[in-house]
Amino acid sequence: MLLIYTPIVILFVILKLQNRIPVEYLTRDPLAIAKAPFYWGAISNLGILVWCGAVVISWFSFKILQNVNICSEFSRFFLFSGAITSILLLDDLFLLHEELFPYYLKIPEKLVYLGYGMLISLYLVKFRKTILKTEFILLVLAFGFFGLSVFLDLLPIADWFGSDNEYLLEDGTKMLGMVSWLAYFGRTCAEQIQQVIILEKSR
Repeated sequence: MLLIYTPIVILFVILKLQNRIPVEYLTRDPLAIAKAPFYWGAISNLGILVWCGAVVISWFSFKILQNVNICSEFSRFFLFSGAITSILLLDDLFLLHEELFPYYLKIPEKLVYLGYGMLISLYLVKFRKTILKTEFILLVLAFGFFGLSVFLDLLPIADWFGSDNEYLLEDGTKMLGMVSWLAYFGRTCAEQIQQVIILEKSR
């Protein structure tokens, strides 16, 4: 119980002690603070739930494979996949590459993209053999949609087709990428857990 509740209590104590930001700005729902309609950011919030699903699936599968000490290759793969997905989740949730890094930490957005690209490239190189044992077409599609979304973000789509179409194209391809990412890890994790169940039954 101490492990469960102590971090939350410490967090709220810190919120109380700091005086730079009003507590309500940190604890209340952003829509309630802005007095905005409930549907503002609905698709963005849905995307966060998709990221969360992929994180939970990956780390849950890692823990299962680690506990039964079967297939350490996929156990490590799910651990690192959960970490990568968590970074992408936090970036999307807190607008890291759009606001935090460029405006607060003075790190250019392009440099952040480069850092993410290098991190993901190392991940793909390290686990290339593992990935090739899976239904990797979904992962390829995910990266394809993410890349297309970033590419569209760099183009003056609003000038060509209007701002509504800009957001539809950019955020639409991003959502397709997230759904592909979730589907890939959902299927891959389910397959590995099924293998664990079969092995356990055969013992």
